[in-house]
Amino acid sequence: MNGRDEPLPWRWLTVVLVAALLVHWPACSNRFAQDDESIALAFGQPGNRMVSKLRPIGEYFATEYWTGSGATELVSNPLYRPITVWSLAVTHALFPGNAAGGNRDAAIASEALPHHVINVGLLLVAIVLVYLLARPLCPELAALLAAAVFAVHSLHTEVVASIVGRADLLAFCFGALATLLYAKGRAAEHIGRSVLWLAGCALALFLAFCSKESALPWVGMLAVYGLVSAWRSSEDRTAKLLARELALTGAVAVLPVAIWYLLRANAFAGLPDDIEIGYLGNPLASEPAAVRIATAIKIWGYGLYKTFWPFHLASDYGPVVFTPVRGFDVGFVAAAVALPAALIAGTWHTRRRPLVLLATASWFGFSFLTSNVPLAIGVQFAERLYFIPSVALSFLVAWAVTNAGPAKKWILGIVAIWIGACAVRSYLRSSDWRDNQSLFFADVARQPRSIGLRLHAAYAARQSGRRDLVVENLHAALALDPELGQAYAELGAHYLTTRQLDAAEQNLRKALTAKRPPIPSDRPLLRYNLGYLSVLRGRKTDAVRFLREATELGPDNTTVRHRALTLGLGLMPDSEFLAIVEEGERRTPHPYWRMHRGSLHFLRGRFAEAARDFAAALPQLSVRDFGVAPVWLDQAAALERTGRRGAAAKVLRALLAHRGVPTGVRRRAEAELGRLR
Repeated sequence: MNGRDEPLPWRWLTVVLVAALLVHWPACSNRFAQDDESIALAFGQPGNRMVSKLRPIGEYFATEYWTGSGATELVSNPLYRPITVWSLAVTHALFPGNAAGGNRDAAIASEALPHHVINVGLLLVAIVLVYLLARPLCPELAALLAAAVFAVHSLHTEVVASIVGRADLLAFCFGALATLLYAKGRAAEHIGRSVLWLAGCALALFLAFCSKESALPWVGMLAVYGLVSAWRSSEDRTAKLLARELALTGAVAVLPVAIWYLLRANAFAGLPDDIEIGYLGNPLASEPAAVRIATAIKIWGYGLYKTFWPFHLASDYGPVVFTPVRGFDVGFVAAAVALPAALIAGTWHTRRRPLVLLATASWFGFSFLTSNVPLAIGVQFAERLYFIPSVALSFLVAWAVTNAGPAKKWILGIVAIWIGACAVRSYLRSSDWRDNQSLFFADVARQPRSIGLRLHAAYAARQSGRRDLVVENLHAALALDPELGQAYAELGAHYLTTRQLDAAEQNLRKALTAKRPPIPSDRPLLRYNLGYLSVLRGRKTDAVRFLREATELGPDNTTVRHRALTLGLGLMPDSEFLAIVEEGERRTPHPYWRMHRGSLHFLRGRFAEAARDFAAALPQLSVRDFGVAPVWLDQAAALERTGRRGAAAKVLRALLAHRGVPTGVRRRAEAELGRLR
């Protein structure tokens, strides 16, 4: 069945690994992009507290993926990936980077480097595992080509180049390791050795599940891999062999699945039952079931196409990119034909084509759960979702090379061209993921009909001070969807920043009434901006109402609560101000709340209490944080009012020693220091 050739030296696998290293090495120059900033970034304030400080491993198994990150996907897209978060924390603990210097960009780059190096290293491990999975079923050359295809597949660049792609890498590595251990265990002649191999398999499965939820189909892969292995040594009927493999797989997997499920349920215990999947992430979630399933089938077919032709790449495939299927749709028809045809072809005469069965099980087994066909997930489509399913192409290439016959040279030529094209595409694509600006500007040019990319590009333009691109991309998003509250909210915030108050109010109020409101995490910010606008326009009652709504809509949103308190000081009744402070202390302990207590004391002339609260809070805060630098001036004034002029001067000198102090605050501090002298 194998048609084995003479063994090629292991150095050829080394050549594949070196080539993969060269292709993906540009990723090591990347920083933090997209979800990296929420999950992996530990530098500065606030950082992900589950990553910035290594905690007892039990804490990671007891908490949800977004916990400690400050991101609100916890509300709309709860996930359970304790091993992934723990691995990021271990990386940061061992290689923390240089956060002590004054150059924030250099500090972030030094923090990102070890994360990216480890991701590239995990890809090399995955390549070896693909080779080991294929080698017992095909000749050496075919197994090497399978590894080479996996090494350069362009769909993999997102997983390798983004730090949070660690989840997919770990899920693959642990799952593939579990499969190899299962094969060892089922083939072992000594019962003791068999139990040890299978126990290792169970542990590897558990670690795969705890790396990413989409690793669950590895349970089925154990049975399929065991079946194709059994065909080599047994003449029993396939049905009998399959029943035997399913029984053994069930015995191995039941404990890791049960433990994972119970730990996940415990981590999710405090979350609301009615999880709202955001429109921007997955518009299919709000569609009727028939429309969702039909559109998901069309997109699933697109995933099959991308597995074979992975050259048009983008980081977002949200609303409008795929038209919902509400009637006749060419894409749906093509997918409805291609998917069953691929499934039938892949399961026909499987005993004579074990690698084809393995490829079919890999692609359909791993892609089905994330296809939105069985249920809506957090995203409509993402290239990272096809990292594990794409191993199917490696198995198909191994089969084609093994059974090519006279056409072998043609097959090898086609595979070589494909590998070369993917290597170039992956090399170039890795650099796109350098940071948010690089990624979003590159991708919005490539996929201009993505609402998500338009919003991301507007964010990147705002960060880089390119105001014209902010307006251009937000207007483009509204042209794609005129009922998009998120775009109105961000456009209003932009006009508020540039003091175009009429345009700001018009867009902010449209965001309130839009058919598709802003994402839940931005709804408190929308109210805050309306409160800020009301202050600028002298509407005190409206300002207090909007600021109150901001804190009620985002009870755990530290940033919005802090900003609302900064703006509401002197506007809100003292009792309401203190109630908001106390709620913050209860929900999300932070030095901000002690600072705001001090500000209220200072406003009411209680200078000794104000000085005490400021002394406790300000050393823990950055002067770059919103509203913090002016409070240093209040601290100096409070100290002077209590007769401690020397301490006041010391505070002012300390403030002036900081980098990033706003110009106006710096001038006031210099004037006050001159007066105290």
